[in-house]
Amino acid sequence: MKAENIYFIVNPTSAAGKCAERFEEAYAYLRENGVSGTVLKTEYAGHGHELTKQAVSEGADCVVIVGGDGSIREAGAVLAKTEIPLCIFPFGSANDFASALKLPEAPKEAAEQLISGKIRPIDAAEVNGEVFMNVAGFGFDVEVLVQTENFKKRMGDKTAYIFGLIKALAHLKAKRVRFEHGGKAYDLDAFIVTVGNGKFIGGGMEAHPQADAEDGLLEICVIKHVSKLKVPALLLKFMKGKHLDLPDTIYFRTDEIFVECGEESIVQLDGELIGKTPARFKVLPSAIKLIAKGD
Repeated sequence: MKAENIYFIVNPTSAAGKCAERFEEAYAYLRENGVSGTVLKTEYAGHGHELTKQAVSEGADCVVIVGGDGSIREAGAVLAKTEIPLCIFPFGSANDFASALKLPEAPKEAAEQLISGKIRPIDAAEVNGEVFMNVAGFGFDVEVLVQTENFKKRMGDKTAYIFGLIKALAHLKAKRVRFEHGGKAYDLDAFIVTVGNGKFIGGGMEAHPQADAEDGLLEICVIKHVSKLKVPALLLKFMKGKHLDLPDTIYFRTDEIFVECGEESIVQLDGELIGKTPARFKVLPSAIKLIAKGD
């Protein structure tokens, strides 16, 4: 796709600094092919949202996000309300949404999307007015994120996630959940509730194996309350996307759902703890004009 005014929004600290290194390689390749633009670097959480707004206000006709799922969400929240195309260089710590979209992670291949890619409309989603791109949810996955952040202070991302997962299991607690969907209400005890536009969470766990970010629908996955003895085997299946036919799993598609808990619960949006229940989840069909190469 040809664009005159390109903005690159880079998260330089993502992936322990490797994001910045990969961007330099990708950008060198772009310059060799006559493509350049304005490079802006994020300095704190939420800065990507502000820089995307800046790019829009300065007349950008394309925004390239260089980072992971959190960076994509910050930009998507702005671009979903515009016609400005988004290109993703998935060089971050967590690239679950890019993996679901089958976007290349190698620097030159990622850059090539901007040179010869085409517009591919994809869905976004929102919860209580906050936009997310990949997966939102509450319950066990939020506890894993909380515990993982504590361990990140002492170890790398992947190791921290494993330890966070183990500690979250020790704190496993079901929540009383009420769903309102299709004119009906359902009450049950659950320990995982996820709402997906994308397939993966937590660095590759296939929570929503049937998700398609171009179908105008969200995937709802609920894992009902089970005994702690059953949890490890269930989670192994959950990680591999083999959980849909289990009796403790509820899985369906919808364009909108309202959820509330017996007690207020934190909701994660693409790995960021920024929402709370009660929560109304809605799909935003074809809200993002993604630049990507075809299959």
